[in-house]
Amino acid sequence: MKVEYGNVAEDAVWAGVDTHAATNWLSVVDARGSELFSGEFATDPEGYRKLCDEIRRLGSPVAAGVECTGT
Repeated sequence: MKVEYGNVAEDAVWAGVDTHAATNWLSVVDARGSELFSGEFATDPEGYRKLCDEIRRLGSPVAAGVECTGT
């Protein structure tokens, strides 16, 4: 199955974050829906920085969904 996303970068990635009290779980996929990363980060300033750095390391972020934010 091929999904068209319009004019996105070739290295486009999508991120999802499952939030918890002490940790956040990050999953990042590419345009084919292939998982590029899945892992846990602390819910402190250093953990949030590492989570964001990991997304950018994997490609150009297109969108992110964060659970339990009302979005």
